[in-house]
Amino acid sequence: HQLIQDLTDKNITITKSESNLKTLVETIPDLVWLKNPDGVYLSCNHQFERFFGAREEEIVGRTDYDFLDKELADLFRSKDQAAIEAKETISNEEEVIFADDGYRAVLHTLQTPMFSTDGHLIGVLGIARDVTSIKQTERDLKIAEERFRALYNDNPLMLITVNKDYQIESINRFGYELLGYQAEELIGTLVTDLYTTEDQAQVKQNFAYCFQNPLKVHQWELRKHSKQDDIIYVHETVRVIYGSGEEPIALIVCEDISIQKETESQLTYNESHDMLTGLMNRREFEDRVKLLLAKQYGEKTQSALCYLDLDQFKVVNDTCGHAAGDELLNQLSTLLNHNIRRNDILARLGGDEFGVLMENCNIEDAQRLAETLLKVVKEFVFAWEDSIYRIGVSIGLVSFSYNTHNLTELLKEADAACYMAKELGRNRIHIYEKDDVQIAERQGEMLWVNRIQGALETDRFCLFAQEILSLGNEQTSHYELLVRMIDEEGSLIPPGLFLPAAERFDIITNIDYWVVEAAFKTLQQSPSFLSSITFVSINLSGPSLAAKDF
Repeated sequence: HQLIQDLTDKNITITKSESNLKTLVETIPDLVWLKNPDGVYLSCNHQFERFFGAREEEIVGRTDYDFLDKELADLFRSKDQAAIEAKETISNEEEVIFADDGYRAVLHTLQTPMFSTDGHLIGVLGIARDVTSIKQTERDLKIAEERFRALYNDNPLMLITVNKDYQIESINRFGYELLGYQAEELIGTLVTDLYTTEDQAQVKQNFAYCFQNPLKVHQWELRKHSKQDDIIYVHETVRVIYGSGEEPIALIVCEDISIQKETESQLTYNESHDMLTGLMNRREFEDRVKLLLAKQYGEKTQSALCYLDLDQFKVVNDTCGHAAGDELLNQLSTLLNHNIRRNDILARLGGDEFGVLMENCNIEDAQRLAETLLKVVKEFVFAWEDSIYRIGVSIGLVSFSYNTHNLTELLKEADAACYMAKELGRNRIHIYEKDDVQIAERQGEMLWVNRIQGALETDRFCLFAQEILSLGNEQTSHYELLVRMIDEEGSLIPPGLFLPAAERFDIITNIDYWVVEAAFKTLQQSPSFLSSITFVSINLSGPSLAAKDF
């Protein structure tokens, strides 16, 4: 524009020989040309020659139609005519395509009519700048910007920038849509408002530390809330960066970890709870008992523990199937849970076994609670497929005080009391006491179980033969075979000490198997004894006679 103004102000008479014009136009980087009113070239500079690939002498005296394709020539001629008709400078930006090789160029042109001092039109001056590379750069920048914005907005992470006053300067589309807002609702607001009330103080402290330590990358996990007040767990990575004004801003990259947190919470819950009833499981129950023992140790407080074993549950399970058994356990769990104190803990310890932990509860109150649970189970009616079932429960109750600290012994005492409730007729409560003779006998029998199993595994039994004599004159040879156990020191143990335990704990048949095998083996290995006897009798238990394979 300045060049055209200079030329106009000087009222230069344009001829091919004027060196002033040539000197001027050769010093600028743009294409410059001069045409007469009929579109015939009068002059052009070197930049024009290079751009069109022709020498000046090949251009001067000719029109655009002589060295350009018709479409391009029509375009240039129309711009000249527009400038002449407007009697002023016309500015255009056009994409020109060269037909011979398809090259595309973008030219920014200025065309102005030139008049003599008396006002006659003497020609059209054209100046053009090749802005192809600039336009390509602009296009590249636009594509890059669009790509960046797509990456920024659609990134599956929440991206937020925050200034030192904790105000949100930008947030990507994924972020504000996840939070349930529009972008304009959040820009300029305090970022702390996006976090739960419980986390806001921690947020301020975290961001203050970030700006104080701008070279570090900071990470934390907090809770945001959406516009609808849904809680969103996020893992945030924060780094301080500097914007165009050199003011520090914090770039926050937030990852939504709500599903991960929910999964972790569910796994934690599953580890400590029974999947069927939702009650605590045995492991968590024992941990709670252990914590209570540690908590009250040394303090003069008393607590209690109930061990419940359902009676006749197996009848429902075997008759109606596991689905019915599961439903019964669910209903009964809900019923029991409604009949314990608020702070008591009810847990499912096994198939049909439950435990109740009663903190700060003396034995009298614990017994009343146990009686309530006993009554609840007695009155419970289970309906399944037009059938009605009633069950019972055997309850073992043990009280423990400030000087109890052995979890294993405590659980054994509760289990032993529950077993005694079953032994004494079921559907009752048995309270454990240290000098309980019945429980002591049972615990003694339980010790015999391990000894019997060990003797069977190491073949530490032997047979005795007791002769049976006739009271009459019958001349027969009869023997009764009797079993003895051999302890680890080699001493004989009479059957009266170990057989009651074997019968009570259902391992008597294992001993009967051993006796029968040993009897036949002895007879086989002693043919002279075998030939001298009439018969041998062996005592067998009822369970062995009832066993099909015996």
